[in-house]
Amino acid sequence: MKTSSYKVDYYARHLMNVNKYNKVIAKENILNADGILLLKKGASFYPEVVEKILNFDLVKPLDESILISRPLTGMKVYQHINHVIKRYSFVEKMHYFANVNLVLKHQCAALGRYPLLIQKMTVQKILQPNEFDKSVMCGWLALGLAKQMKLSAKQIHAVFLAALTHDVGMLHINPVILQRQGEISASEWKIVQSHVELSKKVLDRVENLDSLVKRAVLEHHERCDGMGYPAGKIGNELCLEGQIVAMCDAIIALSVKGLELKKKAFVNVIPFLQLNSEAHFYCTYETLIKWLRNVGYTERRCIPDEEIETLLDGVFYEEFFLKQWHEVINYMVDGIPQTSRDRKLLAVITAKKQLDSILLGSGLVDIGYIKWMHQVKEDKLQSAYHEVEHAYLMLKEVRWELRHITRTLRLIYKNTGDLDAALVQRLSIGFKKLNMLNASYSNTNAKQRSDILH
Repeated sequence: MKTSSYKVDYYARHLMNVNKYNKVIAKENILNADGILLLKKGASFYPEVVEKILNFDLVKPLDESILISRPLTGMKVYQHINHVIKRYSFVEKMHYFANVNLVLKHQCAALGRYPLLIQKMTVQKILQPNEFDKSVMCGWLALGLAKQMKLSAKQIHAVFLAALTHDVGMLHINPVILQRQGEISASEWKIVQSHVELSKKVLDRVENLDSLVKRAVLEHHERCDGMGYPAGKIGNELCLEGQIVAMCDAIIALSVKGLELKKKAFVNVIPFLQLNSEAHFYCTYETLIKWLRNVGYTERRCIPDEEIETLLDGVFYEEFFLKQWHEVINYMVDGIPQTSRDRKLLAVITAKKQLDSILLGSGLVDIGYIKWMHQVKEDKLQSAYHEVEHAYLMLKEVRWELRHITRTLRLIYKNTGDLDAALVQRLSIGFKKLNMLNASYSNTNAKQRSDILH
């Protein structure tokens, strides 16, 4: 009887590259699915070995058959998190205010139970150090929130471990797609989305791992409005642990960029939180806001006065561009039949309504607001520069929401078999309009002045 077989993916090339810095060896004979020896126990992962292995399915997952000579340890992870925290004074204040250090040390000490996860984190730290920093900061923030929400010890452990390892699936995806600049295709976006399930598959092979960790990882890109993935679940179908990780992942992705660019902590993160207060469980948003304010968080300007004029030019053009993009989305979504019961289509309607509410409440595309911004530029009203930065951050988030809705519509459009014919036609027209709009944006000199927005 033929045994189970396991495909070899891009992780094999990652191991080959790790071997340049930290020896990777076979801890046992590596056999293909037919039982033929490909690599002897004790052999190293050199390029010719990897090329050979890539041609076969294996009798056992590759990561279960290798060892990294100097892997991370729980203590090294703990020390690394503390090292990152100490780079930024406000983050350090948050850390000690919430008394996170002791529980962090305890949680890191427990990582030794999970050698497969330690292996993945070691590879990530060597080859994707920025992504590793984001993961450990996500683990730290999620742990702090879980502690302040007074969750049980089991929940706190699940939240920390899920936040720390939620993106290990990225190591199994073609890095060319992950590193591509600009907009990616619908098929490539689907591949990127698959990292959630790939992470879950890794966790499924970890012995004695609580199912709560696996569920939190699987749901770390789900949203209460149904616009998340992979399942498009809505609020009452989601677990608290996964929603904590989801919000922390989004916050760290935003904050780390600001930290590295401006050397400040959580630069103007409040607008993002306000716009996304309903995307995840409200209690997670409420706890983080309380934590920030208790430590003395205040929004800080991060753009120098001499750059504000350039920023304003970008804001003007971005407002014009996003308004047109929003109008096309309205046209497409208005074609969804009122009787539709499709979860994805209903989620798109909900997301569009929330975006409408954001735009209405912020006044970003209101003609009066735009005229005021022009007045700020003409009169160099320094007292209003803080408001300009706020608008800039809000526009970045509006752009992200529009992109998210557009990507979802593209994935829906690719599966036209189940769609109403009139909706298919409307989506087709809408995407043609968006292509023309993007071409116009790319060819406009004003784009150069809005590069600061992206």
